[in-house]
Amino acid sequence: MKNWKVTVQYDGAEYSGWQIQPDRQTVQEEIQIVLEKVYTMPCRIEGSGRTDSGVHSLGQVFSFREPRESSFTTESFPKALNSLLRGGIKITRVEEASDDFHARFSAVGKTYIYLIEQSRHFNPFLRKYSWNRRYDFDLDKARQALQLFEGEHDFASYAVKSMNPKQTTVRTIFKASLEEWNGMILLRFTGSGFLYKMVRSLTGQIVETACGLSDLNKIERLLQAKDRFKVAQVAPAKGLFQVEVYYSQEEMKSRLEMSAAEIFKERFFS
Repeated sequence: MKNWKVTVQYDGAEYSGWQIQPDRQTVQEEIQIVLEKVYTMPCRIEGSGRTDSGVHSLGQVFSFREPRESSFTTESFPKALNSLLRGGIKITRVEEASDDFHARFSAVGKTYIYLIEQSRHFNPFLRKYSWNRRYDFDLDKARQALQLFEGEHDFASYAVKSMNPKQTTVRTIFKASLEEWNGMILLRFTGSGFLYKMVRSLTGQIVETACGLSDLNKIERLLQAKDRFKVAQVAPAKGLFQVEVYYSQEEMKSRLEMSAAEIFKERFFS
């Protein structure tokens, strides 16, 4: 049976995150329901990682092994799935993967982008997909703050504690950057992996610093403290997009050379 690698987009405003939860509408469950219809038997999928309730994705990846043989191809399979999936979820690519491929364990990196609308008069069409900040925003200070997060750090102060006490909180951020694009501010985080609510916590810290509500020393103190206390406001989920997942160092390196705006546009319109 084939081992499929599938890339999917979804509007997180409609779902309580990726992972299946009791009495909640989730993306994973919606896809598994459709696959069960297609194969006429249960089918479990494995995502590259979780996304919080309200967080969007332009390039979530999941994998699964067919529960029975089928005649699906990389062209026919996405058409079949999209014809059955409800609005807010779209399969953008299907690939036949090697037997040992796993969407989560085979990943070497991920990129998230957070959208901030810098305007005193918010755009009603962006309100579900960005965080409106009406305060003065010091772009240079924000960029300095982002640089402090690059490299390998223990991000315990910037993540909600995991249910697994043995999970390491050390992560590597390969690139943390800020770009201005069409009246928006794009915060980009590319890293080896991210802890629960880590990107939203980092974003909250960047915004707090850029708005003059704290200084750069606070970031260094919190990274050294390795404990979640007196952290900045966690940014709202609605402005966060999981953009893409990488499965080779070469792929990730080539994407690191692209701007956040280029990647976002490419994924958004795929």
